[in-house]
Order: sequence, then C-alpha cells, then structure tokens
Amino acid sequence: MELILEFVKEHRLGDWVTFLAIATGLWKFVLKSAFELFLKNRLDQRKQEIGNALAIQKELTLKQAEFEKVKLERALPLLEEVNGTISNHSMMFHTYTTALANRMSYSEKLEGLRLEQDKKIIVSISKAAIYIPEEFRNLLIKIRRVISCSFHDSETMCRVLRDIGNNTEVAFAALDLHTDLVNCFYSMCDKYIGLGKQETSYSEILTAHNLDNEVNTTKTDPINQLAWKFIVLSEAYGSNEIVEAQENYKQFFIDRKSQAEA
Repeated sequence: MELILEFVKEHRLGDWVTFLAIATGLWKFVLKSAFELFLKNRLDQRKQEIGNALAIQKELTLKQAEFEKVKLERALPLLEEVNGTISNHSMMFHTYTTALANRMSYSEKLEGLRLEQDKKIIVSISKAAIYIPEEFRNLLIKIRRVISCSFHDSETMCRVLRDIGNNTEVAFAALDLHTDLVNCFYSMCDKYIGLGKQETSYSEILTAHNLDNEVNTTKTDPINQLAWKFIVLSEAYGSNEIVEAQENYKQFFIDRKSQAEA
C-alpha cells in the first residue's frame, strides 16, 4: 500500500490514466489477437499430436488383432495334434508304470506305438514353435524328450528298483511327474487361447505344476528324483547321474526303514 501511495505521489494522475489507456488499447488491438492466435495454433498442434497418437495406436491394435487371429488359426490345429500325441503317450505311460509297479510285462506293440507318437510330436512342435512363447515352447520340447525315451523291459526295471527300495512308490511317482507335465500343458493352452487367468505368467504356470524355468521337476526328494531320471527321462541323463539318484534313494529307503523299526 505504501508503495502505491509513493507511486501516486511521484506520478501525476493524468499520466497514470494515459498509461492505462495505452495498455488497454495495446492488449485489445494487438496483444489479444496475437495471444488468441497463439492459443489456437497450440491447440491445433495438440489436436494433431493426439490424432497421430490415436492413429498409431489404432494401427498397432489392428495389427495385434490380426496377428492374434493368424496365430490362433495356425497354432491351434498344431496344438490339437500335440494334445492327441500327449494323450496317446499318457495312456501308454500309464500302462508302462503300472507294469513297473506290479512287476508285470506289457505288450511289445507299446514301444512301436511310442515311436509313432515321437515322430508326430516332432513335426507338430517344429511347426508351432514360432507361434508360442518361450516357456510354452520349452515345455513342449521337454514333453517331446519324455516321449522319445524308450520303454525298457519292465521286469528288469522292476528288479533294479526292488533291489534298492520299493518299485511301486517309484513307479507311481513317475506317473505323477508325467501328470505334472501334461497338466502344465493344458494350463498353458488355456492361457494361450485366452481361457485361463491372463494375469498369470507362463513362468508361474510352470511353478504351479512343480516345474522350474528349465522344465525340470522341483520335487527334489530321492523318490521323485529317481523316478524323474530313471523312468520319466531315462535317456536324458547320463549313467553317473542315474546311479547317483539310485544311491540316494537306496540310502533314503534304508534310513526310512530304520526309523520305522526303531
């Protein structure tokens, strides 16, 4: 307030009125139109930027939708073929593990049928690989490795297991491990085609089915480790790894028996 009074004292009122009149005229006839033009240009520019962004987003959305359509049209028939192969092998594997659990023989035709499934799944996976995520692809490759493992003589396998422990529990553990892989396949199919929980990642699906990111079982106890290496993936591990799994299970079986008798 003191500054205003001082200004009024130092300047005549007429000069002040003249200054206001000039400032008002300058704003009305010069600055206002320039400012309005600036705002209009800036608004038009912003509209153009928003329009371009929306156009780009629309194009990306259309391309993504088109890709999803092509992906599903090409991948789903291949996954259906994989599913048929897995289902067939599951029935064979059930027969095989049942024979191991009960010290029985099985039909010689079983190995020939397994070879047919192995050939089929190789073709299907090779065609579907480019359309599916890495984790899904790794799962299919692991399942294919399981299918590629031969069915060994059940009576010989049973005798080995009985010498170091309980053949029945190891055989049934192998069946459960095989089921983990199969159920993981179905869960990934659900996510892939949009039926499963989309917020769940493929890695989380692996974890939920007792598998790590390399699609190895996370069941680390001696029973499941022997079943995984000696039965489920018998041709994927070296002899040293299998012998180690057998020794670990043998010691586990002895310790458990001792505890039960104590």
